[in-house]
This record gives sequence, structure tokens and C-alpha cells, in this order.
Amino acid sequence: QAAAARAATVLAKKRIEVEGVVSTVDESLCRGCGECVDACPYGAPELVEVSEGVQVSQIQEALCKGCGACAVACPTGAAAIRHFTDDEVLTMV
Repeated sequence: QAAAARAATVLAKKRIEVEGVVSTVDESLCRGCGECVDACPYGAPELVEVSEGVQVSQIQEALCKGCGACAVACPTGAAAIRHFTDDEVLTMV
């Protein structure tokens, strides 16, 4: 029961922060086009309204597998894989 209680505590949170090979989005470069959302097979990117009529992509890190599909699809270079350069990502995809 104790393990279930600890799991319930984690699962009750709206967001879970994790470290590792995951995507990040530079909101100052993101134009909210949704290309990353369409490209991701895991549903990690989501468009979030940051001000009236302005959306940017944010990555749900718990869903991200670090595959790089969003970084490749992003036309502005806003999406990137944490700890990797663009050239390194392109060689993996």
C-alpha cells in the first residue's frame, strides 16, 4: 500500500519534471505553428496560449522520449534536444 500511495502522489501532479534527453523549446523563437505537435509520435509537444492570441509550443517532458522529431520538424529552430547540437540530432534521425 505504501508504494501505491507514493505513486498516487506523483500521478496527482499536473506536471512532472524529469531530466535526461528530452526536447526543449525556446519560446522566443517559437511561432506556434504546430509542426512539432504533428511530428511527435509521443504527443509530448503541446501548444499553449501565453498571451491573447499567441501560442507557443511547450514540451511535456514526462512524455518526451528524446527522438528529435520535433527538432527536425521545427522551421524556426525553436525546438531542440537538451544536451545535443542540431547536427548531432540530425545524425540520429
